[in-house]
Amino acid sequence: MLLNHIQRGEGQPLVLIHGFCENLHIWNNFVAPLSKHAQVVAIDLPGFGKNPPLEQLITIEEMADQVYQTLHELSIVSGVLVGHSLGGYVSLAFAEKYPQWMNGLCLFHSTAYADNEEKKKKRDKAVRFIEENGIAAFNDGLIPSLFAASQRNSLRDTIEQVKALANHTPTPTAIEVTRAMKNRPDRTGALQQATYPLMFIAGQEDEAVPLETIQSQCWLPQGAVSVHVLPQVGHMGMYEAAETCTNLLGGFISG
Repeated sequence: MLLNHIQRGEGQPLVLIHGFCENLHIWNNFVAPLSKHAQVVAIDLPGFGKNPPLEQLITIEEMADQVYQTLHELSIVSGVLVGHSLGGYVSLAFAEKYPQWMNGLCLFHSTAYADNEEKKKKRDKAVRFIEENGIAAFNDGLIPSLFAASQRNSLRDTIEQVKALANHTPTPTAIEVTRAMKNRPDRTGALQQATYPLMFIAGQEDEAVPLETIQSQCWLPQGAVSVHVLPQVGHMGMYEAAETCTNLLGGFISG
């Protein structure tokens, strides 16, 4: 199945993969400037955006396979992946399975670690909450927590904008992907085997993927590694520090 996507520019392929309860539109401010440096492809993950809602169990590995198949049908045989949060989990599964494709990887507020037991319990609680209350009520709690606590008041309009985008997520998709995230394995091995360049973008105030989580794994890859910590930023650097993140990705692809 060809996943919904947009494609702009020429040159080295740069594939943007969104996170949970998101779609390719989170990259709207990135596509035009980055397409000056690269062939930018932003993809809706299975069940999200304009793709059909998920109606059955899916794994992170199956999501990665669908991304690969989409790129194959677009005749893109190698490139750089940028994965935000869930998109990073999918990107690591992709890199593990298709290392020959990889020219680079950016983990954008994401981690190679599996969920610990506490996090798995939170995933189960999230599934129950969505089943009982719906996706909009869930996002009312989730989305503000993804932004830096120190900036939430000043970013109220942006938070409402992201909530509106997140509320387009079909309930079955949110449930099945939450289960997929809970069940994903540790992928630090994919980092250890990486000989291509890696970039980590981390938020100083990220509550979903704490900074110390990134610091403990950024030394694992064999290839060149760069780590960028964004001050007064939580889990949503594409909104909280859009210009900085665009410049970082532009430099990464140019380099």
